[in-house]
Amino acid sequence: MKTTAIILGSALAVSVLAVNCPQNVRDAVSVRTQIPERVYVEAERQLDVFVAWARNDANVPDMEETTLPTR
Repeated sequence: MKTTAIILGSALAVSVLAVNCPQNVRDAVSVRTQIPERVYVEAERQLDVFVAWARNDANVPDMEETTLPTR
């Protein structure tokens, strides 16, 4: 019970600090934490390879399917 209260209190304190943070700091954090588009593309590619592998009864997918996209 005491641990739950500490966790909730900490979450509340972090939330209050985030809301009261100046706008320029929030903008800087937002820019620095953006995930590049290439990461989403690679994650989607890997997921497609995995799904193809899983549906194909765990056979190895073709090499054409596993090549990295060109930039």
